[in-house]
Amino acid sequence: RGGGGTTGQSRGRVALRWVIRPVEPGHRGAHQQGMAGAAAYPVFKKADSVMTPAIVLTAYALAHAAIADIRTKKIPDVIHIILLLSGCMSIFAYGSRPLPHVLGLLLVGGTMLLIGIILGGMGGGDIKLGGSLAFAIGFIPASVALLIGLFLASAVLLAKERIQKKKEKIVLAPFIAVGGWTV
Repeated sequence: RGGGGTTGQSRGRVALRWVIRPVEPGHRGAHQQGMAGAAAYPVFKKADSVMTPAIVLTAYALAHAAIADIRTKKIPDVIHIILLLSGCMSIFAYGSRPLPHVLGLLLVGGTMLLIGIILGGMGGGDIKLGGSLAFAIGFIPASVALLIGLFLASAVLLAKERIQKKKEKIVLAPFIAVGGWTV
C-alpha cells in the first residue's frame, strides 16, 4: 500500500510525515495525478491542532501566484486575500499570537515597498505578495523566505544577463513562492 516515515522534528512538537501512495498505470485516478505517479504529500500536526488547512491555503496561494505571474506578469488580488485569510486562520483558529503576523505584514511589506520605490523593478503585486505572505506565516519565517527567494532571483537574473549580455527582467513571484515553500 505504501510506506511512510517521519522526516524530522523542529521547534515545538511539529512533525512532518510523508505518506506515499503508489498509483498503478491503469488506475482510475492515475491520469489526474500526472507526473506524481507516487503521490507524496506532507501532513503537518502541531500540538493538539491540525494546521493543514492554513498550510494548504498558503501553499496553494503561492503556487497560484507563481503560475499567474509567469503567464500574465500580474498577481490576482484574490491571492493576497487567500494569504490574509490563512494568517487569520493561524491567529484565530489555531491560537497563534497575532503580533508576529501583524509585524510581518507591516515590516516586510513596508520594506518591500521602500525597496520598490527606491530601487524600482519590483511590481505592486510582488510587494503585496510579500506582505500578505508575511501576515500568513509570521515575521521571521517570511523574512527568511523572502531572503531565499530574492537570493534565488538574483542568481537567476545574473545568470540570464551574463548569457544574453543585456539587461533582463524576471518575474519575482515564483522565487517568493519557492522561499515560502522552503520555510
